[in-house]
Amino acid sequence: MFGRSEERRHERALVDSYESMIRNLLANLRADQHAIAVQIAQAALKVRGFGPVKEANRRAYETEIARLLQALAEPAAKREAVSA
Repeated sequence: MFGRSEERRHERALVDSYESMIRNLLANLRADQHAIAVQIAQAALKVRGFGPVKEANRRAYETEIARLLQALAEPAAKREAVSA
């Protein structure tokens, strides 16, 4: 019963999405992307809490991941200029 709740479905989907993203990231990782890759891998640790707290953290995580993936796709010179 509890495993079928909307919240649990979101949790399972988040895990599946995270695992897929990490596999893809590792398959295509270059040395100049290491710092951002670490941030991407660690971002999931922020998704915690219960109910509305966890949902807010999940939304913040998704926003953070989108920003980091966009930064990962940028040329190394542009990433260095932004982080400096």
